[in-house]
Amino acid sequence: MRRAKEVGVRKAVGAFRSVLIGQFLGESMLIAFISIFLALPIVKLLLPFLNSLTDSTLALTITQNLDILFITVLVALATGLLAGIYPAIYLSSFKPVSVLKGTFKFNPASVVLRKGLVVFQFSIAIVLIIGVLVISKQLDFMQNKDLGFDKKQKVVVSLSNENAQKHFTALKNELLTQHQIKNIGGVRYYPSQRFLQDMLVFKSGGTMDKGVLIKNNVVDEGFFKTLGIKLIAGRNFTPADTNNQVILSEKSVKDLNLTVETAVGTQVFTGAGDNIEAYNVIGVHKTYINNSLKDEMIPVMTHYSSQPEYMVLDVQAENYESLFVNVEKIWKKLIPTVPLQYSFLDEDLQKQYSEEKTLRKIINSFTLIAILLSCLGLFGLAMFTAEQRTKEIGVRKVLGASVVSITTLLSKEFLKPVLIALIIASPLSYYAMNKWLEGFVYRTEVGWESFAVAGIAIVAISMFTVSYQTLKAALVNPVTTLKSE
Repeated sequence: MRRAKEVGVRKAVGAFRSVLIGQFLGESMLIAFISIFLALPIVKLLLPFLNSLTDSTLALTITQNLDILFITVLVALATGLLAGIYPAIYLSSFKPVSVLKGTFKFNPASVVLRKGLVVFQFSIAIVLIIGVLVISKQLDFMQNKDLGFDKKQKVVVSLSNENAQKHFTALKNELLTQHQIKNIGGVRYYPSQRFLQDMLVFKSGGTMDKGVLIKNNVVDEGFFKTLGIKLIAGRNFTPADTNNQVILSEKSVKDLNLTVETAVGTQVFTGAGDNIEAYNVIGVHKTYINNSLKDEMIPVMTHYSSQPEYMVLDVQAENYESLFVNVEKIWKKLIPTVPLQYSFLDEDLQKQYSEEKTLRKIINSFTLIAILLSCLGLFGLAMFTAEQRTKEIGVRKVLGASVVSITTLLSKEFLKPVLIALIIASPLSYYAMNKWLEGFVYRTEVGWESFAVAGIAIVAISMFTVSYQTLKAALVNPVTTLKSE
């Protein structure tokens, strides 16, 4: 309204419409370019946070990033034009007589546009909030999912060096003398690693062209016990076993059209013609999830080896530092030329979902920005509406309306675009997050609680945002308001 009166005065003293359009566009462009100089130091300060968020090494040096500076200037130019063109054309079209007499009324279309922008901003914010909630729910689901083995307090020691593999048995026996180490198992592909070897396996009477593609793993006799993987039929490996004794996973038995009861004692085969090789099935273990929860459950055939590539330690220690001091002493005594390398199994499993965790961090950041921008838009709408309805509020107070009733009336008005945004954003969020969850074989569901939390949060934030303006408008003395009108 203040700018409308300014336009009326300027037109009354002879200002042309083109001059007014140029003025408003110039103001908009100036604000856009000032924002560049404010944004650059802010970006510089936020770079360490952005680098930690995306696990990258971004840097901002103007002299070395002239292309970025050029793009930034173009974006500022476009933003200034887009932000200023409508107000410039709209404000410059006012008739000075109606503005100065006070009979001028804003075009209803401009009010619809303001509310539409607020709806758009809050829709984005709600979609992001629901996205963060669903991603967090999926990450919690994956963290707590029963993988078919015990992942707690497991230390994985690398035996990738051939010399280390040869000393596996001696190393295992020495380490088991430590009271903090309960069990030790050897393995080629431990959980969190992808199986790199597979073969077409068929049962007696079959052929390779009708075989089942089964992944291969190699373990020693202590692996299943160390990870708590249950044998549901047959027996475990012993040091007397050879590569031709195998233990099948429950999934392998099913894919080969065998049963758990009949699989033990049978033979399975690989190869063709004169190169067929037979394997004796000595046991069946409960299927466990070796790879990411994004992947299908895979059939596995496990062979015996006393020279695995990794050693898994089942530890029970309150002080890991003292434990690893002793482990390193034993390691250096037996394998002095190879450095000790170890990791924790639960951490290795979590690394599989680093992309999802990074995505959650990024969406968290964008959600905060979207909520802030939405609140600024709603605050501006509240200021505009309160100013437009000043006379109405004054009349209502003269007629006996209380502060509470006026505040409630205005709050309902501001709540409408938020509720519309919630209605628009909910199906979009549901569709988008279901598509994202399709990337996981094992997944949670997009539950109603995510929408409820997002709805309650966004309504609470919006009501808090407009509370100052509604109270300010409701507390204005009606005498002052009506007198000025």
